[in-house]
Amino acid sequence: GYIHVRVRLLACLFAWLLGWPKVRLSEAEWAALEAAFAARQDESDSGGCKAEPCPICLEPYNHGVAQVILSCSHVFHSDCLGSFERFKLFGALHSQLAVPPRSAAHERCCPVCRAVGYESRATTMGGAQHVARCAAKLQALARGISTRRAYARALRAWFAAGGGGQERRRDYVAAELGSLGERLVEAVAVCDDSIDALLAESDSALALSHHAFGPPSRPSCEG
Repeated sequence: GYIHVRVRLLACLFAWLLGWPKVRLSEAEWAALEAAFAARQDESDSGGCKAEPCPICLEPYNHGVAQVILSCSHVFHSDCLGSFERFKLFGALHSQLAVPPRSAAHERCCPVCRAVGYESRATTMGGAQHVARCAAKLQALARGISTRRAYARALRAWFAAGGGGQERRRDYVAAELGSLGERLVEAVAVCDDSIDALLAESDSALALSHHAFGPPSRPSCEG
């Protein structure tokens, strides 16, 4: 019984010292806090800046890493917040002789907004936001590659059908041949197996050139 009473007294002492909340937040309030955090992340992305990282370690909220959200809507890595709380607690215990009780040095506060007596809860919102941003970047990259390839095919078909003036066709064919030459040099350095495919594409480009400007004239053999 004596040990149980001491444990309860110590628990009450820590609760008073760290300022733990008396009223727990509801599920709806936690959902609103996560929505506020997501809105801040979206605002950072739309403004051309990177999304907010963990304010303590400045690393992104990677998927699968434990995270925690506070009652002030700020999100941290669970390990980072735990280290900060231990630092705050040990600092308060070492300075309690010089600092009056219940002072700012003794209060458990948010590392960002200094909200006192916060409540914390595990969350996956930071990791979900990070995954969504990575997926959006991959989708944008895939759409860009697909659009550029479609444009190149359309431009090639347009010139092959006789579109554009002679000067524009000449510039296009010269650019195509230059690009094929660069790719041929890279292919030789990387892998010899792709040379045949590049030569076939080069023959196709030469055929396009003959179609655009006619067959090359042969020198006369008079004399």
